[in-house]
Order: sequence, then C-alpha cells, then structure tokens
Amino acid sequence: MKKRFLYILIAILTLYIVLTNNVYFSSQKPLIDAEDAVSQVAQDHKLSDIKDFYLFTKDETWYSVRAENEEGREVYLTYQPDSQTVHTGFVDEMVTEENAIALTQNELPEVEVKEARLGFDEKFFVWEVSFVDKDGNLGYHYINATNGTWYETINNL
Repeated sequence: MKKRFLYILIAILTLYIVLTNNVYFSSQKPLIDAEDAVSQVAQDHKLSDIKDFYLFTKDETWYSVRAENEEGREVYLTYQPDSQTVHTGFVDEMVTEENAIALTQNELPEVEVKEARLGFDEKFFVWEVSFVDKDGNLGYHYINATNGTWYETINNL
C-alpha cells in the first residue's frame, strides 16, 4: 500500500514538473522568436556582436538590439516586424540605457525604476523606462533617445 502511494506521488510530481516546464517554455517562445527575428535583421544589416535585446510596445511593437557595425562602432537597431521598418543610430550619439534610467531617477526621484526598453515612436528612438511609484502604481516615462528630452509620462497603471 505504501509503495503504491509512493509511486502515485512520484507520477503526479513528475507530471507536474513536465507540465510546468512546458507552460514556462511555451510562454517564452514568442520572446525568443522576436529576438531571433531582430538578430537576423541585424545580421542582414552587417551588424555583429549583438549585446542587448529590447521589446518595446506602445502604438506598435518594436524589437531593438545593440550591436556593432563593420567598423566596430556600436549601433542601436530597431525593427518593426509588421511593416519590416528598420532604423539605426549610433550608440555614442544617443542616450544610453543607463542615461535613460538616470534621467528618469533625476526627474522622478520618488519612484523605483524597474527597467528601460528602447523602441521607436513616430520619428525618433525612444526609451521607455518603467517605474513603480510610492503607491505601488506602475508607470512609464518616455525619453527621446536622440536628445534626452522628456517625451511623455504615463502614471497610475
């Protein structure tokens, strides 16, 4: 009786582990596919040494990476998969992820910054910096990545 209970328990635990892993890896597939897609676009644009991947969704979804061009200069590439639009900009001529976080912390000192994601909105690169305010509400602070100016803030989500 005890052996049978033990076997049933082991079978249930094994099934739970397999199903949990399946759900987790299934949920990660779209993100992996997005990273693969933008990596291929970066390679098509003769970029290599891809370092960072960002997924940005506002009015449209944009995939972005930081990579190096043939001269060894760091480049941001952002790709909109539906229209297949591509934009590139040199990292040393733009606001970096660290700068975007620092600007947000300076402009909104009472919030806890979570992360920054690079995308493209209308006519320029934009950093979307997510934060949580003192009341626990999620918000987004948008910074024009080409000149570092505030673009938009969305609060109380």
